[in-house]
Amino acid sequence: MGSTAQRQLLDALEAQCAGGQSIPLSAFMQQVLSHPEYGYYAQNTAIGAEGDFITAPEISPLFGEITGAFLTYVWALSGKPDAGNALYFEAGPGRGSLLADIMRVFSHHDCALKDSQLTLLETSQKLQTQLRTHLVATLADRDISRQLQVISTPDNLPEMPIFGVANEFFDALGVDQAILTDTGWYWHEVFCTAPSSFHLAPARPLTADEIASHDLPSDASIGTIIERSSMAESVTATLAAHIARYGGVLVIADYGKSDNIGDTIQAVKQHNSHPFFKDIGTADLTHLVDFSALARQTEAQQARFIGPVFQADFLKELGLFERTEALRRPDQPEFNRQLVASAERLTSPAQMGQIFKIAAILPAGEGLPPGFSTYTAPSETIDRLPASRSHPA
Repeated sequence: MGSTAQRQLLDALEAQCAGGQSIPLSAFMQQVLSHPEYGYYAQNTAIGAEGDFITAPEISPLFGEITGAFLTYVWALSGKPDAGNALYFEAGPGRGSLLADIMRVFSHHDCALKDSQLTLLETSQKLQTQLRTHLVATLADRDISRQLQVISTPDNLPEMPIFGVANEFFDALGVDQAILTDTGWYWHEVFCTAPSSFHLAPARPLTADEIASHDLPSDASIGTIIERSSMAESVTATLAAHIARYGGVLVIADYGKSDNIGDTIQAVKQHNSHPFFKDIGTADLTHLVDFSALARQTEAQQARFIGPVFQADFLKELGLFERTEALRRPDQPEFNRQLVASAERLTSPAQMGQIFKIAAILPAGEGLPPGFSTYTAPSETIDRLPASRSHPA
């Protein structure tokens, strides 16, 4: 980010804090990340080795191959709708690497989704430009300008089943925090006490209605922080309602946990954890996704939320290591080394294997799809669907 753009961002934030006012944490994060002119995603190269973080599809096409095979499986179970009666959906598509890998799988399996409308949820103009450029280059055999639709909200999707992915999407949406003080629950909000110097502090007490609706523990100790992402919940409810009515599936891949307790916000810069309020506008801001909140929103819409399971378990159950072995080239040891290293990075508990988790939103029904055998639904027993071990080429 250029110094001028960063200064404009800081000036705008400081103006909102004038006179001792505070900024809700979610609003602060959204403005820093997504301001259309001088936000982080508008000004920086975020994804990839040259950026601040790298996603699973950028590490290896293996992630997209396995995910694409899973989507193909659910498409087949859904009656194999033709291209005019189903669409591929992706939230937070980045540079399009995941989509390109999945499209190759669809083509290999003669899945009609390869010719369906590609509907991508992305608000950053810079990422939209990178996305179109990358897809035109990697999917040169199809008319991307005709097939591709980029949207900024999941509202008003076509009335047909969606088969899609939200990969590292929800962690980038703003989150709010409530903190328990010796005088009760307060919103933890952003203050500015000196130029370009921001910090979090209790701002205003929660109302009785807010306390009742925010799932606050009655036995919490002083200093306990509870997080909630209203944006994540709203998007989940919209997509779950669509799937409940029209069918399909949404695979959610993100790093997170199954509760909302604790301060999980962080900044990431040059692939390392970074102080949250340092280098505002030039570092990525994120938080751990509360999968239990997404599950509640899904179930409220009469859809099914399955998971989360560890990313390692999902990928291994669907044949990641078998696919890795099949791709080895006897005369290319360096290629093989990188191939195995990328598979390990996706599944190792010390890297992405356990902190990243996989969940799925499906229509109401019974059974567990392949990839989720390690998941046990709370207080219920579910018969599994037949396991699938097919591997894309």
